[in-house]
Amino acid sequence: MPETKSPFQYLPLTIMSKVMTEFEAITISQMNAQGLFETPENVKIRADALLKKIFGEDAQFAILITNDDEDDDLAPFFVIDSMGLKFMLGATPEDDCFHLSFLSAKPVRPIRSLAGMGMALMDAMDIIDEHFSLHEMGLAEE
Repeated sequence: MPETKSPFQYLPLTIMSKVMTEFEAITISQMNAQGLFETPENVKIRADALLKKIFGEDAQFAILITNDDEDDDLAPFFVIDSMGLKFMLGATPEDDCFHLSFLSAKPVRPIRSLAGMGMALMDAMDIIDEHFSLHEMGLAEE
């Protein structure tokens, strides 16, 4: 029977070291050539690409609310059909995602697809429903 390793049998920070080595393997020039370097232009290009991946032709209806040049964290914020989408830059374009804000709800689920958008919207509705339920019972914080 093969011996299974417990996570506690690894040297401290071994996994962290592997993670940082992998990330550092991407040089600045590679990052810039691939649109990975964190400039406002590249972040906007990647945000637009993810919008198109998620919404297809409907991405044209997304309205940019924040101007990247004025936003310190380089996170573009879009509104589409009364839903807010904050772009979250990943280490690679595949890691990029949006976070939803709908009415007062901000679920933490990352969005990378139309189905994921639906799932995050359901999470938001659950948050709103829970808030109203607590409010009805007099347990909601004002």
